[in-house]
Amino acid sequence: MLGKHDSSRSGKRFWETLGLSKVPDMSSDDRPIPQRMPIVGVAEAGEYTWCACGRSANQPYCDGSHKNSGYLPLRVVVKSDRKVAWCACKRTGTPPFCDGSHAKLPPDAPSGPPRLKSIRLDD
Repeated sequence: MLGKHDSSRSGKRFWETLGLSKVPDMSSDDRPIPQRMPIVGVAEAGEYTWCACGRSANQPYCDGSHKNSGYLPLRVVVKSDRKVAWCACKRTGTPPFCDGSHAKLPPDAPSGPPRLKSIRLDD
């Protein structure tokens, strides 16, 4: 799992660490949007790998689906049990946590992969 991004160390915002001078324009972001609301829950102390590409079937965590996507997961260290709101739209300016960016998503933004239904296989 990857480490928590700490912008206070570098003095830069997340998008600046990517070499960008401002928040990327959401209309040009082609990543799928797995969900238009944060994933809220209690994260136990430990390490997590947050999916940044939007392709993981195990949201908000990485499952390796980012290969060849141009996006890498973010390692997050949670030092003590606490309530978190993981960003699920992948457009946050404060990854891996939600900053409300999902409220500004255009209605025609790409949605996540279709959810597969379980089917029973007959022997």
